[in-house]
Amino acid sequence: MRSPEEVLENLSKQSAKHENDGDYRFTELYKHFLNPLFYESGEAEKALEALKNERWRPEREKALAESIASIANSILNAVFRTAPFNPGCHKMLIFAQSELCGSDQLIAGNLKPSFGNFDPNAIAGFLRRKIADERFIRLVYKLFKAGKADCWSFGGTYSKEPVGAPLSQTLAGICLAEFDRKLAGNIRGDGYVRCASSFLIGLKRGGRDLKCLKGEAARLLESMELLVDATSASMKAKFLSYEASLDQQGRIRLRMPKDLAPARLKELGAVLDLSAKPWKASPAPGLIRKSDEEILDFFSGQVERLYRYCCLAENVSLEMGKFSALMKQSMMKTFAAKYDCSSKRMYEKLRLDDGSIGVIASSDQGIRKFYSSGFVRKPDGIDGADVDLMPDVSAWRQDKGKKIAVKISKRKCGSRN
Repeated sequence: MRSPEEVLENLSKQSAKHENDGDYRFTELYKHFLNPLFYESGEAEKALEALKNERWRPEREKALAESIASIANSILNAVFRTAPFNPGCHKMLIFAQSELCGSDQLIAGNLKPSFGNFDPNAIAGFLRRKIADERFIRLVYKLFKAGKADCWSFGGTYSKEPVGAPLSQTLAGICLAEFDRKLAGNIRGDGYVRCASSFLIGLKRGGRDLKCLKGEAARLLESMELLVDATSASMKAKFLSYEASLDQQGRIRLRMPKDLAPARLKELGAVLDLSAKPWKASPAPGLIRKSDEEILDFFSGQVERLYRYCCLAENVSLEMGKFSALMKQSMMKTFAAKYDCSSKRMYEKLRLDDGSIGVIASSDQGIRKFYSSGFVRKPDGIDGADVDLMPDVSAWRQDKGKKIAVKISKRKCGSRN
């Protein structure tokens, strides 16, 4: 029996060797699921017994399904050698500035409606282009129907891109690589960039008529059974939660949309009513029973993480400055509600000698400070896929939060703010 590392390396080499051979198909991939070296010692016997006669059912063996999905994912990555589903938002935003330079108009689109709605038969069709092993394809089909191959979560990223299980992302990448190839062929002479489910097209001088282009793209999507939302061509477009716009020289400029930070303030409960001007910060009821260190870490972390994602924007200093100020006010009102005093009193209590705000950390007795390192633009971005991930706030949310907020706002100490 060959080790998993040896098997996958050989498959990858074979894929590279036959990359330009449209007739080459991989065979006998299913046999690798019968290799006990691919499994943990405690699950190998059970897996082999069920897989030999294709009697395994993922909905009955959920723990084993994770292992088998992982093996399928590794094999598909080696065979198709597709680019990562999401190679990094900052990387692709910077690439867009280069690739779409010289454009006259922009078209933004996303394929999010397709995620969670991929047709398993269409997926099988894509796999058969490189795989001639029906047992392997049937196994992937089973994983798909059991929710292991089209499993996505939404709302946990600043870019608004979905995050999927590894096998889900690999299968989506296989489908979308074909979409990239065909669409790029249809818009030859224009610029095209895709990251995860979002794409941006730059129409350049001499490019085809817009109506003709959109008609071709629509027919392509229909033929691939993909669902898409697309904007009309204009000088501005939303891409990965940034506002991309063209200047007079055809260069792509990136900015924070003016509604991005306010929407985040509303989502976090730091500002309850965005229609009331000027905006008024609110306390976070779900944090009142937390330690001082946890409260500060929550607010400071939200500011720092949003800045890390938006640091490519030309207006990041202005927009993040306003966001940070309101988050700090919300934090102070949360402390004030916790200690039943005014926000002014809390500022006096927590202000350090250098003018920053900090608390004593219970873990090591050190000083934990609210983010105060500034919001300078970083045109080279930040490496790492995690820059797009929002901090998990589920632990801070409580069903009774709104009721507590109302009680705080109606307390007799109305002069406190």
